[in-house]
Amino acid sequence: MQEKVLLEVAPALVGDDSPDDATISAPSPLHVLASAHQEEIFSLIRSIPSFGSSPREEEYKFERFRYLLDLYQEQPVLLDPCINDMITTLLSFVKLLGDGQTRFDNASTVAMKFLSHIAKVRGYKHFLSLLPHEVCYMEKVLVCLEKYSDSNYSEKDYEVHYVLLLWMTILCKNPFDFNRFDSSSERPSTVQRIIRAVMPYLYKPISKFHPVAALLLATVVTREDARAKLLPSTVESCVGALGTCSAKSSNDVVLVANLFLLTAIFKHGRREDLFASAGAVLRAVSRLIDFEKADFVVKKLLVKLVQRLGMVFLKPRVCKWRYERGNRVLTLDSESVKKVKESATRMEVNRLEDDDDYDIPCEELEVVLDTVLCALRDQDTDIRWSAAKGVGRVASRLPMQLANDVLSSILAHNFDELAGHAAWHGGCLAIAELSRRGYLLPERLPDVVPVLLKALVFEERQGRHALGANVRDAACYISWALARAFRPSDLAPYVSRIATSLVCVALFDREINVRRAASAAFQENVGRQCSFPNGIEILTLIDYFAVGMRRHAYLEVSVEVAKYSLYSRPLIEHLADYKVTHWSEDIRVLAAEALRRLSALDASAVLEQVLIKIVPLVGSQQPISRQGGILALAGSLSGLSGSGVVMQDSFYQSVARIPSDTFAMCEKKTQSIVGLLMRRAMNSFIHLLSTVIPPQFIPLEDWLKTLDLIVCDENERLRTDAVAAASQFFTIFTCAERVDLLVDRVNQRYIHRVLRAEKECAREGIASLLGVLPPSVYAIQDQDHIPLYAKIVNALIAVVDGRSGIDASWAYGRRASIDALAKIVSVVGLDSLSLSDSSRLIDCVINALNDYTTDSRGDVGRVLRASAMRALGMLLPIAERYNRHTERVDEAICKIVQQSCEKIDATRICAAEVLCDLIHSGLDIVEKETLRMTYLPECIPSGWQPHDWGNSACFTRLAALLSSQHYRYHALSGFVISAGGLGESTMRGASDALLEVLNAHRDSSPDMEVFLHDLAAIFSNNVGIARVTLPLLRTLEQIFSAEVLNCFGALPDSSPSLAKIIDLVAAEAAAKGNPQKVRIAVTILCHALHFNCDSRIWHKAASVIVRTLRSPYPTLRRSAAEQLYECIASEVVNPHGKENGNRSELLNILTKTEWQVDGEQDRFSELSSSIARMLNVGC
Repeated sequence: MQEKVLLEVAPALVGDDSPDDATISAPSPLHVLASAHQEEIFSLIRSIPSFGSSPREEEYKFERFRYLLDLYQEQPVLLDPCINDMITTLLSFVKLLGDGQTRFDNASTVAMKFLSHIAKVRGYKHFLSLLPHEVCYMEKVLVCLEKYSDSNYSEKDYEVHYVLLLWMTILCKNPFDFNRFDSSSERPSTVQRIIRAVMPYLYKPISKFHPVAALLLATVVTREDARAKLLPSTVESCVGALGTCSAKSSNDVVLVANLFLLTAIFKHGRREDLFASAGAVLRAVSRLIDFEKADFVVKKLLVKLVQRLGMVFLKPRVCKWRYERGNRVLTLDSESVKKVKESATRMEVNRLEDDDDYDIPCEELEVVLDTVLCALRDQDTDIRWSAAKGVGRVASRLPMQLANDVLSSILAHNFDELAGHAAWHGGCLAIAELSRRGYLLPERLPDVVPVLLKALVFEERQGRHALGANVRDAACYISWALARAFRPSDLAPYVSRIATSLVCVALFDREINVRRAASAAFQENVGRQCSFPNGIEILTLIDYFAVGMRRHAYLEVSVEVAKYSLYSRPLIEHLADYKVTHWSEDIRVLAAEALRRLSALDASAVLEQVLIKIVPLVGSQQPISRQGGILALAGSLSGLSGSGVVMQDSFYQSVARIPSDTFAMCEKKTQSIVGLLMRRAMNSFIHLLSTVIPPQFIPLEDWLKTLDLIVCDENERLRTDAVAAASQFFTIFTCAERVDLLVDRVNQRYIHRVLRAEKECAREGIASLLGVLPPSVYAIQDQDHIPLYAKIVNALIAVVDGRSGIDASWAYGRRASIDALAKIVSVVGLDSLSLSDSSRLIDCVINALNDYTTDSRGDVGRVLRASAMRALGMLLPIAERYNRHTERVDEAICKIVQQSCEKIDATRICAAEVLCDLIHSGLDIVEKETLRMTYLPECIPSGWQPHDWGNSACFTRLAALLSSQHYRYHALSGFVISAGGLGESTMRGASDALLEVLNAHRDSSPDMEVFLHDLAAIFSNNVGIARVTLPLLRTLEQIFSAEVLNCFGALPDSSPSLAKIIDLVAAEAAAKGNPQKVRIAVTILCHALHFNCDSRIWHKAASVIVRTLRSPYPTLRRSAAEQLYECIASEVVNPHGKENGNRSELLNILTKTEWQVDGEQDRFSELSSSIARMLNVGC
């Protein structure tokens, strides 16, 4: 957990408590709490008295505290250097209850919440050891616990109850006699008070109180001064309570309470005190053991209790037969080595001696082992993990023969071929525990290692996914435990197999946690065993971070590891055996590519796998296996070809027929798993083997037919891969004897299909296909000496320019055509086209910037505009180089400038990048310096990055274009779309930048007239285009609301542009259609009423507003009435107002009329006429 990473996800509080930048950026050692976090945590703790009485601030501060601590949930030991200070400071705010008090004050309650969360993150077992345990706190804490226990439980005091229980637990561990606290014989004793206060917590619904309350009670009844009197009766009462329980659910509070208590008692009590009652407890528990019907909580408690009962039945001892490696420290001196050898000698002697004879309760032990071994196969991971630890504990007290029988049972029942992933996982955990504790003997390694190797690659197929990652992770745990438990001489026969298997898992497993677990196990073996081949070198390659990225591990790290001869063949065999037919397609693809790269290092091993394992998969009836075989075959043959390996002609012929044999499967719809997998496989196959298989063996028609099918698929990824495959495959047709086949196909099929496509995906694919033909094929001329590229260019131009009813919304098809045109021109050169063709091409691409096609996906025209801008970035410098169409440069630049100001982030980024390229190209551009200062990163002092053009802050820079006489119209067109859009961030950024520019000229009528002239031109040029008029109306509403047009207040008619805008707005308000547009237009016209009431603009606006009062839409009538009321009311105080005598009557009409009532259209018409007469305007 590195501080830098944590600080990135934990921004500091805003305010005085936030650490400064220098503190945050300062590096910190990995083993301590981040200094910035520590400072903020203590700041929050110290400020508790200031916010304890404010629930809102308390919630905010606590959420911040919890967030900071949760960052260390995975490594809570990092809190240890300062956790004691945290607890001490928090306890200083806790005021224990005195006489007459029943509740903690606010500061104490908040401090308890903080303490509770610390206990959650660090773990309550460690936390309670840090609480103060002086005798003086005993009575005070007990009184607090009694008062809270007696009161009604509330969720608000949850943390207080929890912390008091923990505190009481550590106090009860003190070795003083509780009788010292008993004031008289009449009152209950201290022990009775504790039990009475704590017992109710066990009988609540399951919560985190249960383990703590059970621990507290177990601590009390097993104390030296209470165990003789309380322990037998407590256990007996629990057994009796269990006898009354029939259900096996955690909803049974009696069952759960007594299981928790018994589990804690048998963990903390002495064997001699519990042995007499262990049999009765086991009999009571055995009837409850039913792993199929019991829920998780009950099962876990039963497993824990049963294994602890087993520990009571067996004598505590260190078995003489236990395997002892000796000193586990890696740095051994000569004296330590001598001690290790002596210890090993003693162990061999002790193992030959008989175990101490004592009576083992066989019946009880059978129940215990049966329960624990069955739990190893449970479906819940926690149950299996608890059972595995139980196996290790019980085996530690068994004679060698019985312990061997336990291991044999695990090997026989948990690792059967038909056993599921749960049994395998539990068995692996149990073996690891036995090994870690020293109860797995070297003579059992021949039985364990084969199981380990199988577990490292275990998978249980479940349809389109698989289970087993936990099994492989547990197998790595076994490898780790073996490394720590055994001497190198014991593991020497298995070193090579374990080493290669761990490397394969570390590199090729699908799950990142398993790859890292295998890397850790390999590291442990290298350090402990010192016998792994090339251990240090391999370890540096497959460290924790190197195996974190799956693709990197497959394609980069594996190649480096394979350079060591011991590992190359196992890696290749592992890929062929397990990954080529893996259930995940991503893994199959990576495996094929890895085989291709590994061919350069061990061609003979790859060739062997191809002939023996991969080729048979090509004919498999399983779609996954067939696809994996085809992918692996293509990758292997491509890699072998690069290594100089040449196969037999018959082999090439059989491989070349694969596309023909699988075409029927490819024809199936991509919704079918078979069709989808085969199409993906054919893309890779043709792409890799087009240059490997000799052309004379390739059935060209069949391969072309397969590509034609896939390139028209609805899946974009398939189409893209098919085009990439075609670009490789088409190189075969560069020779004279095969070029006619491709040319005829282009003339007769591709050009026809791109012009008359029935689906957009077909047009996309064919257009892209036409853009990847070899240069020599483009140059082929027909009988009329017309080159092929000219026909293709004209066809693609027709696709972009011509729109019918079918393809009007096919923006992606036009995008593919533009991309193909750009690629063709880059290959053949613009000068190769005739002047008319190049002119049509430039016109086509520039006009594509006006494409705003929309469908259910939104503005799909954006992809065409982006492609057109990139094409212009390439075409314009070429055109100027050949002195062609230079008059179109300025038009193109202006339109790209407009795109850079519009609302779509990706479009702005693309436009800015294209403009930067054009500026750097040396193109002759009008006002080039303005564009350079606006778009070039080196002219922006704040370290501007290309992706910053996608942020709303970019409009501040783009606002400079609004001052340019040449680019103002187009920049303003883009600003209007952005400022009037629906996206809050973009709208706000563009609106603020625009209004800032207008505010700078608000007192200058000539300057403002210039802006209004462009706005009026934009409005008039786009009348009837909702895409522009609606955002434009929103922008005008913002402009009028900002009162930047006050310079025209006295003489609004002096501005022809303002008058034109008002006329256009009035026309939109009067038009039928979108009520939202009418509402915005009415709002604008209401703002116009603040102009001189003698002006034509005032009368025009008032007339339209009055007419809106008779609208058939109730919301429009009400909106118009409300806004008209506001305007008229503000004019009442104006002594120069017009018709002031009628104003009061007019205001009464506007306020008392229910404008939203339906069915009174005639009445509204009369009212609007009356209002018009009062205002002296037409209606």
